Amino acid sequence: MTMAKIFGIGNALVDIMTKVNNDTILTSLNLPKGSMQLISSEEMESALDKTKGYEQVLASGGSAANTINGFSVLAVQRYIQNIL
Repeated sequence: MTMAKIFGIGNALVDIMTKVNNDTILTSLNLPKGSMQLISSEEMESALDKTKGYEQVLASGGSAANTINGFSVLAVQRYIQNIL
């Protein structure tokens, strides 16, 4: 059987997941609870400053990267191209 090939083009994103004790930080950053937000670099700096000391997890994001990663789990040969 021939292995399927897939090619993904997309923007590289990084998800930063931060565990906080209450909603105070979310309110101060004007972020809805349980949401995903695309933010500017200035907003990111503010968020990182306000969440210093909290547990954070970084993960690759972006629909193209996530789709290609999902196919890789299925053993599909893959090529990834990031557009900057």
